[in-house]
Amino acid sequence: MENVSVIDNAYYIADLIKDSIEVHNYITYKQDLSADTEAQSLLAEFQKKKEFFEECQKYGIFHPDYQSAKESVKEFEVKLTNVGSIQRFKEAEKELDDLLHTVSETIALAVSETIKVPSNDPLPKKKKKKEGPCGGF
Repeated sequence: MENVSVIDNAYYIADLIKDSIEVHNYITYKQDLSADTEAQSLLAEFQKKKEFFEECQKYGIFHPDYQSAKESVKEFEVKLTNVGSIQRFKEAEKELDDLLHTVSETIALAVSETIKVPSNDPLPKKKKKKEGPCGGF
């Protein structure tokens, strides 16, 4: 394929993704979250708690408020997961991320099984490698 054809196909795939239910849900729930004044207030408070914890982290366990700041952030994260608009947005964000990762992985693996595909998953799935005569090189 010529470069122009490849780029045209990339735009076609981008349009398919843009028209997907995952993108629709992501945009809808992002707007809902932005309009939710309670959630926005909680997110602003959470940001302040994170910033304070980051200041404490500079000194680690030697900072007098390190443990309490750390616990405060953890407790607030749990509180945020119980807010409906945040839950829906986070789930839509994950579904869109999964879709984009699957597309990237499909393209990459079509080129070569050794291409690494970035992911937001902290525990990515390991694929079985086909070992050649040089131990996988």
